[in-house]
Amino acid sequence: MFLINSFKSFWLTIYCQIKSLFGKRRMEIDKTIRKWLILLGAELERVGAISEKSDAQKCIYDYCLLIKIMVSEYSICILELSNENKELPARVLLRTLAELVIKFSWCMYEAHKDKSSFLTNCERWTKSSLMEKQKFNKRASECFNDKEIEQNLKECQDDINNTLINIRNMPDNAQLCKDLFGKKGGLYYLILFGSLHEVVHSNLTFLQRLGVTDKNNLVSYDNGNIVIKPMCMACVFLLLKHIYQFYQIDLTAIESEYSRLKDK
Repeated sequence: MFLINSFKSFWLTIYCQIKSLFGKRRMEIDKTIRKWLILLGAELERVGAISEKSDAQKCIYDYCLLIKIMVSEYSICILELSNENKELPARVLLRTLAELVIKFSWCMYEAHKDKSSFLTNCERWTKSSLMEKQKFNKRASECFNDKEIEQNLKECQDDINNTLINIRNMPDNAQLCKDLFGKKGGLYYLILFGSLHEVVHSNLTFLQRLGVTDKNNLVSYDNGNIVIKPMCMACVFLLLKHIYQFYQIDLTAIESEYSRLKDK
């Protein structure tokens, strides 16, 4: 027990030193993310002012606007929590942000070449969402034998059968990362999903790797708080990349900033 406590004390000292060392970079990333979100909002406002849009263009624009608002709210919360050294809730939100951005970016992946691909991919996303809901309600129905749950299960199945029966499911997160990032997909998958999975699902293996700072903040032995902002930045950049690509907006300056900060 003495050795364990000594290790924790030593590790927490190292953690504070690392945090101080990377503090300036983390603040620069913080400001950059906020700036990018403002720029994205301005670009979408400009696009929204264009009155003539096809149904497909209007659908894509409405989704872009919705996702932009969601990503902004998640990102700002993640940055604020990280600034307050609330590593665990920041990582939980980051996991949600990562999945949202990965799925939406996958839907947008070929949209600049063929707008119909976006609509098809959204249908696949919808079906996968309903299948997850169906799976949840089926298990709940088996466990609790509740009439309301059974009704939810029936409605979910009807939705699938009536409109999406011939639509394929969306790929799982691993395949989405492979489709988006190619050979680097495995690394992105491990970083954005693997390292955050334990926190979301409260795995005991993760809880055993936690320490407490002198200010009673929980920190993990993998220096999780230090990588939260770079990971958040990667998610926001990915969103901008595909929206800018679709609307043919120059991404050069943002791409340069991203490359500089991620390699710094």
